[in-house]
Amino acid sequence: MKKTISFSIIILFFLLAISCTSGKKAFERGDYQRAIDLSIDRLRSNPTHQKSQETLKKAYSILIEQKTAEVAILKSNNQPFKWDKVIAVYQHIHSIDEQIKSCPSAWELIKMPIRFDQDLLEAKNKSSLEHYEAGTVDLQFGTQEKARSAYNHFTIAQDLSPNLKNDYLLKKNEAKRKATTIIGVYLVPISNQINFSNDYFRGKINEYVLELDKREFLDAEVLQSMDAETDINDIVKIEFTNFRNDDIIFSEIKESMRDTINHETTNPTTGIKEVRRMAVFADLITYKKSQKFYGNLEMTIYDAANKQILFSKPLQAEYLWKIEWAKMMGDTRALNDRQRNLLQQKEEFPTSKQPFFTEFTKNIFPKVQEIIKNYYNKN
Repeated sequence: MKKTISFSIIILFFLLAISCTSGKKAFERGDYQRAIDLSIDRLRSNPTHQKSQETLKKAYSILIEQKTAEVAILKSNNQPFKWDKVIAVYQHIHSIDEQIKSCPSAWELIKMPIRFDQDLLEAKNKSSLEHYEAGTVDLQFGTQEKARSAYNHFTIAQDLSPNLKNDYLLKKNEAKRKATTIIGVYLVPISNQINFSNDYFRGKINEYVLELDKREFLDAEVLQSMDAETDINDIVKIEFTNFRNDDIIFSEIKESMRDTINHETTNPTTGIKEVRRMAVFADLITYKKSQKFYGNLEMTIYDAANKQILFSKPLQAEYLWKIEWAKMMGDTRALNDRQRNLLQQKEEFPTSKQPFFTEFTKNIFPKVQEIIKNYYNKN
């Protein structure tokens, strides 16, 4: 027991030693930000800890000197969007200021943490102007890709300096309009050859179009015809081309079931109740009926202006209808739970293929959704 206590004390002292010197070690490694973090953490719990005080002062002095030199180098070069990097450095310095102010003993030690508020404001203005000019150039190209780049530049410019320009909103709206693809989704009416209702599928398409309309740089609407007069860019045409089925498959399986159960009886001589093991038997016939349904759908994306095909793909899906029921002679206690449940089922005869067509459309809809998603993530 004494050895265990002694060992625990040694470990405790070892951990304390590590925590006391970790800030200094970070400083010695040249990781001045880490040295500041660890020193301030230590001073929160021990405001007069000398090593942490010394480490904080040294690390802070060197880090500020490094960051100031980094800003000078950035300002002197001609790299595009250099002011974004200058802003990041100033914001780093200011985060250290906030860190010091959050610890009274650290703030007492470094009474006037350095800030560059005016320099940061000037850097934001210069960066904002650079992004604004870059957005203006991109907007002149006339392509969707450049318009999206322009929209992003105008957004950054406005966030950095909201009052620098008075036409941010006008520029952003123009860029977004040119960057946005407007698609019309046209679901071709079901042909007489198929002759089923596609109300479920149409409802899902309408829901999905509303989701598409919420995406940035994408507007969507449902078309009533391919020749609808709108300002759309692309037409997504969806057409069911066929729906068919295999013959019904019928099978039956005969099984003889046996189980051993506990059976309570009364001894006629003693009148005492006894539990004995007893065998029970049943003859079970399980019936299965299934039918497979197939369908095809053609997806085509057109350029709305000239009806040129941009993308086309046939899709296929299937739906398997099946039912299972059973009959028996004998003792139901010889059956398992699943077999007993089958006794409650009844044979069914499909009176209409409409439910099967609806189930098929449920299976093919995710494929339609995936194609639209993938196509417009690339374009």
